[in-house]
Amino acid sequence: MGELQKKRLTRHQEQRKARTAEALEERLKGRTYQEIGDVLGVTGETARLWVKAALKEAGAQTLDLANELRELEHQRFQRLLTKAETSMEAIDQALETHVTLWSAVAHRAMEKGELPPPYEPDPNLLRERRQLMETILKISDRIRDLYGLDAPLEVNVNTHATPTFGDATRGGDLKEKFIKMQEQLRQSQKGAKS
Repeated sequence: MGELQKKRLTRHQEQRKARTAEALEERLKGRTYQEIGDVLGVTGETARLWVKAALKEAGAQTLDLANELRELEHQRFQRLLTKAETSMEAIDQALETHVTLWSAVAHRAMEKGELPPPYEPDPNLLRERRQLMETILKISDRIRDLYGLDAPLEVNVNTHATPTFGDATRGGDLKEKFIKMQEQLRQSQKGAKS
C-alpha cells in the first residue's frame, strides 16, 4: 500500500471516528437514530451502527483504562506489602534475638541452681507485629478485592431449616450419642449417690 493510500485511509478513519463520536453525542442528547441520521445525512440504521461503534470503542478505552489503573493499584499494594513483610521479618528477628538472650540468661541461672527469670517478650515488638499482621491482611484483602477473587456469598432468607435427630445429614448418630450421654450421666449420678 502506497503512502497516498495510507494517508487517505488514515484521513477516512479519522473522519469516521469523528462522525461516530458526533452520532454518539446526538444520541446522548436524546435524539432517535432517525433524527441523528437526518442531522448527519445518513440513514437511521447507519446512525445506529455508528452509535454502536462509538460505544464499543468507548467501552474498550474504558476497559483499557480500568486495567491500567488496576495494574497501578496492584503495584502500589505490592510495594506496601513488601515493606510490611520486610518490617515483619525485622521484628521477628528482634524477637528471636530476645529469646536467644533470655535462653542464655536462663541457662546461666539454672547452672547456678537458680530459677530462670520468666520469659517476657517486648510488648512494643508484639504490638508492632500485630499491627503489621493486620496491615498485611488488609493489603491482601484489597488485592483480592481489586481482582474480584472472593466469590459473593449467597444467603437464602426464604429457607427455614430445622435440624432434627432424624436429619439425613446427621443420621441417627447424633440421637444415639445423646441417648448414650444421658445414660452415662444417669449412671454417674447413681454411682455418686451410692
